[in-house]
Amino acid sequence: VAGQLRALADTLCGGRIVYVLEGGYSLLGVEEGTRAVLESLIADRGTALPAAAPLEPGSMLRDLVDRTARIHAARIPDLGAA
Repeated sequence: VAGQLRALADTLCGGRIVYVLEGGYSLLGVEEGTRAVLESLIADRGTALPAAAPLEPGSMLRDLVDRTARIHAARIPDLGAA
């Protein structure tokens, strides 16, 4: 679907498109879905997605993931495994 929307955006509005992705209950599902949408946006454009940033202790990203996990862990038990 994301690829079809990209093609329509290319045809109808000079490639301009906005995606809003929502969360989910499966961290793997969110990761796979987000990656699939991003890959569809850069398909056939000679670009590759960069590797995910490492979750190094003390990094801003690690802190954000940890805080998010604490907030949502009661609703999503496997979130603490992030």
